[in-house]
Amino acid sequence: MDLQQLAKLRELCKDDAAFEHLKQVLAATLDSPFIAITQALAQTQQQLERQQALARVISRIRENLDLATIFQISTQEICQLLNVDRVAVYRFNPDWSGGFVAEYVVPGWLPLVGPDIHTIWEDTYLQETLGGRYRQQETFAVTNIYQAGLMDCHVALLEKFQAKAFAIVPIFVGQTLWGLLAAYQNSSFRQWELGEIELLVQLGEQFGVAIQQSELLARLQETQRLARIGNWDYDLSTQTLTWSDETYRLFGLDPTQVEPSYTEFLDRVHPDDRPALLDAIQQAIEAGIVYELDLRIIHTDTSIRHLAMKGQPFRNLAGQVTRLFGAMLDITERKQAEIAVQTLNQELSKSVVELTAVNRELEAFSYSVSHDLRAPLRSINGYSQALLEDCWDRLDEAGQRYLQRIRAATERMGELIDDVLILSRITRSDMTFQPVNLSELVQEILTELQAINPDRQVTCTIQANVIAWGDRTLLKVLLLNLLDNAWKFTSKQPLAQIEFGTTKDDNSKLLYFVRDDGTGFDMTYADKLFGAFQRLHSVQEFSGTGIGLATAQRIVHRHGGQIWGKSTIGQGATFFFTLEVK
Repeated sequence: MDLQQLAKLRELCKDDAAFEHLKQVLAATLDSPFIAITQALAQTQQQLERQQALARVISRIRENLDLATIFQISTQEICQLLNVDRVAVYRFNPDWSGGFVAEYVVPGWLPLVGPDIHTIWEDTYLQETLGGRYRQQETFAVTNIYQAGLMDCHVALLEKFQAKAFAIVPIFVGQTLWGLLAAYQNSSFRQWELGEIELLVQLGEQFGVAIQQSELLARLQETQRLARIGNWDYDLSTQTLTWSDETYRLFGLDPTQVEPSYTEFLDRVHPDDRPALLDAIQQAIEAGIVYELDLRIIHTDTSIRHLAMKGQPFRNLAGQVTRLFGAMLDITERKQAEIAVQTLNQELSKSVVELTAVNRELEAFSYSVSHDLRAPLRSINGYSQALLEDCWDRLDEAGQRYLQRIRAATERMGELIDDVLILSRITRSDMTFQPVNLSELVQEILTELQAINPDRQVTCTIQANVIAWGDRTLLKVLLLNLLDNAWKFTSKQPLAQIEFGTTKDDNSKLLYFVRDDGTGFDMTYADKLFGAFQRLHSVQEFSGTGIGLATAQRIVHRHGGQIWGKSTIGQGATFFFTLEVK
């Protein structure tokens, strides 16, 4: 009768008492074969017990994801199951050294693991071979450490552990050798059975799975912590609420001090948000409706936090909702940003109203400048001209000079008014963006300047097909002011040179430039270049109102760019500008 047949006989018996009775009957009828049968039955019984114990240990491993708890429970179970003196878990370091991280040892034997105990397994063989035989998933069982051909240093180490026999199996996490699971017999030598080694191998595999799951959970918890996402599980039948570590952190609670409960959770929700939450939970329980809502909670530091919560009902086979589980995300910063945006929008709306009023005032001022101020200027200029024409011979030389100065001043005042109006219109005018060929505009402007001054000899260099994105009208005014300055400040050169083109700065950013070889300016006063009515040369030396570069700067700024100048006195000037608007 083989073991399979004996196992079937055991299954036919309703309990151990019936099985014992069957053995007695077999003993009475078979007599001498009974010894063999009894031994076979004992082996079968032992295998069944081991399988039951193995299933029990595996079940406990799968019930928990905390490695310390898994190792604590499992090592004790294995120690009792195999009837050994010590079961230990050893972990490799990256350099293939290592140490014991968990154990269960029968009282009376020297512990290898404890709060103030750090046992190092100084095995150079494992380091030199990167895990030795265990890398090949081999096991190692020794009946007698003194007769196994072990090296003296290895024997000495085992004596330090008080071991006389041992069985070791590898623990793999995926394809990586993580550590070892070892069973030690300290009280005597021991002949290890194949079934015991197989049991250790199976438990080592389960440890590997548990370690991998624990590491995945740790990474998930870290991800949740970084993302501020907490999860929860509410069992309606037992009224048990489970929180993740991040959920505790969201509420500012200590997991070791507070037991999560439905009441505790509701107490943390802002009173104004509780009705909506209770209604959502009720619908989820009664109708199985998934809910999503934003709510406020009161943190333990009394601050208000904003959470986005989603709840998912779970139905049993009967279709009844028995659990709710879900997640919550900290959106406090997002809510604060939304409030800040709302406040900013309100302030912007107020600024728009104020700006509209200012623009109306500017329009009224422009009208006044254009009409009210020009009228007296025209009168002064007209009467001055009449005096010069009608009374010229009756005025002495000084009187004639005074009248000429009055007329020149009124003409200059008229030019200033025109420039102020242009500057005002540029600031307020609507913009139409389109591709603009700056090279064509430069050619057009320089052609007009040459026609006005046909006696001037100016060499103009224009880079072809320089295309920019902007308002054509404003860009033409920009180039007109820059080129008019270049034309003006090269007027004392017998053969002047003016150049327009593009280049790039150290960051490969596109720069437009207008360059001349004229009078130039002192860079000490470069910060005054773009101020309205600011001049670095006298009116007698070069004509102008000091508005041109201020106008150019406003146009560039309206295109999101910057403008600046570089020069050396007597060696000309270069004005660079950028256009960022797209």
